[in-house]
Amino acid sequence: MQTIKISHAGRIDFWDGFRFAWGVTAFVCIGLLICQIADDYVWQSPFDDSDAAPKRSGLRIKTDNLTGCQYFITVFGGITPRVDGSGKQICRPTA
Repeated sequence: MQTIKISHAGRIDFWDGFRFAWGVTAFVCIGLLICQIADDYVWQSPFDDSDAAPKRSGLRIKTDNLTGCQYFITVFGGITPRVDGSGKQICRPTA
């Protein structure tokens, strides 16, 4: 039978905290990777005209319901107006 020795009277030393932090970091990274894979392959939205087939651009096109103007939204939450070749924002007529 093997006995377990508790050192430092039950205190957590630096290396225990370090290993815990690495474990949490690995867990979060693996979770984010699973979410990214699910977003790319499972919940994949249809291709739009910002994508160059067969690869996706990583951008989503959103249209403002009030003005009809279009915006690019990035994965990380950035937003920018969608413009045409002459630099004018693309806006579709609203009903």
